[in-house]
Amino acid sequence: MTTSSGRPVVLVTGAASGIGSATAEAFANQGWTVYATDIESTFPPAVETACRCLELDVTDREQCQAVVDHVLDETGRIDVLVNNAGFAVPGPVEDVPVEASRQQFDVMVHGTHSMTQAVLPAMRDRGTGRIVMLSSVLGVAPTTGLGTYGAAKAAVESLSDSLRMELAGTGISVTLVEPAWVDTEFSGTASERLPTTERTPAYSEIYEAITDGWVVDGGPLAVSPETVASTVIEAATGDPPSDRYPVGRLGRLIAASRRPLLPTSLLDRTTRQFNRTSVTARKLWAFVSGSGDSGDASTVRLSTGHEVSVPLSTEASISGAVLSASAQGVDSLLPDSLEPVRITPNRSAITLLSVDYSRIGAGEIDPYNEVAIMIPAVPETASSRIPLLSALSGDIGGYVWQLPVTTEPACALGREIWGYPKSIAEIDISTDDRVTQTRLTVDGQRVLSLAVERLPTRSRELSLSSYTLLDDTLCKVEHTLAGRLGGRPLSSRVDWAFGDHPWGHTLAALEIGPRPLARFGGNCEFTIGIPQRLDMS
Repeated sequence: MTTSSGRPVVLVTGAASGIGSATAEAFANQGWTVYATDIESTFPPAVETACRCLELDVTDREQCQAVVDHVLDETGRIDVLVNNAGFAVPGPVEDVPVEASRQQFDVMVHGTHSMTQAVLPAMRDRGTGRIVMLSSVLGVAPTTGLGTYGAAKAAVESLSDSLRMELAGTGISVTLVEPAWVDTEFSGTASERLPTTERTPAYSEIYEAITDGWVVDGGPLAVSPETVASTVIEAATGDPPSDRYPVGRLGRLIAASRRPLLPTSLLDRTTRQFNRTSVTARKLWAFVSGSGDSGDASTVRLSTGHEVSVPLSTEASISGAVLSASAQGVDSLLPDSLEPVRITPNRSAITLLSVDYSRIGAGEIDPYNEVAIMIPAVPETASSRIPLLSALSGDIGGYVWQLPVTTEPACALGREIWGYPKSIAEIDISTDDRVTQTRLTVDGQRVLSLAVERLPTRSRELSLSSYTLLDDTLCKVEHTLAGRLGGRPLSSRVDWAFGDHPWGHTLAALEIGPRPLARFGGNCEFTIGIPQRLDMS
């Protein structure tokens, strides 16, 4: 094996001209070991001198793997892959032959896919790597006359975004470079591919703009290939990298006009959270609706000898309130991996919920009462301290700080399946036409008195989440509620008092606000899902 003397190694496709050759030269000038590849066997003299040049047709998967293996044999590493190979066939979508469209996708999408698959195992073994995708602002802001080219670049955008999320946590990052027009031979070769026959007369203005206007070459709006190469270097070396790098003022302006309002990091987390929870959600829905197999629903035998099915279906009357509290105070009750949801930078919340069960599963366990003391929380991230971002996060759930219950089987049920901090207590829940009154007593000492005025209800279906520690591992549990439920924000019709018990002292120290943030209640079927262990590394 010929080493690269410790220098970083980059492999660039489409490097015989234009952006590719400028990029290969730029890396070489910064001391990288550069492998310049192209379907053309002739490279510019500067690239021939500074780089190791290889012939490569990215539409040939076997050749892609062979080139990657050759680089690894010589250097033992590939630090950066620059997927640059591409070409355009201009013309209205109706007139561009499907075969020409297929050829563009073969190079820019399938070729990019093949090269990426070829380098990933070596990058994963090293625990580091960077993949830079050359896209275009046309991938996010299409125009007339370049529809099939823009469609291929849009596919590159989607491929890159998915790959970036899939590789999160591996040490391998993926980023996009998005130029607008570039002053290269690209426009000339593109114009040569313009359909010369079967031109639909209705598109005469588009053809004129392609041949005599700036649609393909951009005229004075085009940037130099060296400018794009400089951006590629930035994308390859930025720590941490951005998800995409528009090139030049025009590129940044066009890209910004089509970007989502929310930051990519938040969108990525929301997507990953959906993927993590979708399997459980499917099982829960099948279980609740009876629409099909509930997947991994299983029977669990408790230490008390009772057997229950999980997900667990119950029926209950619920009543509760959300109270504002000191963010610092509730944070002290959370595990290190969670951060309280913040209403303001210094204020968070705590939820007090009483539950009067009338059915547990198929009747395997007798009904019981419980009181849940929960803190709305999210996994700790840089954005969790920002009220708006934490509120938009798909990771919000109630961390169960205490969950006293009235029977031993109920205690075993919560602790052994979900890790809920259940303990035996006296819980008296009484309801009349006006109010639901809850009194919680532990070891003969009053912890909490809670009176919540009843609300008008209507038929609702809700999905909620809770956090708990199961065998010292943070878990998330999905819940579904379906029934007659009501809720009202900023309600004043709640009374509470904390008693002379350590839990009561802790709650009293949270600087509870004078007015509740919300009250809620009703009767529902309440399904508790399968605990999902969370990797917080």
